[in-house]
Amino acid sequence: MTTENTIEEYLYDCVKAVQGVCLKLPSMWYPGIPDRLVLLPGGRTLFIELKRPIGGKFEPRQPLWLRKLARLGFPVFVCHTKESVDAALYQG
Repeated sequence: MTTENTIEEYLYDCVKAVQGVCLKLPSMWYPGIPDRLVLLPGGRTLFIELKRPIGGKFEPRQPLWLRKLARLGFPVFVCHTKESVDAALYQG
């Protein structure tokens, strides 16, 4: 069974493979902020919220942060599967 940790490890491995940086953001300072800030070659910056494939639910402030970051123009993704990680990292 795929867990959130499995998806997290996959994300780290993919980012490392392209020589990017995957930072875990401190939610204790900013409750609801996405789990990861991904910095990719070429100056691409992504915010990624990881959820387990089945039953992963948002905490109350998470949708607020996702909308705020998107309004600021940052790419924001919610990844439940390895395929959704691929889509976030390798989109056009």
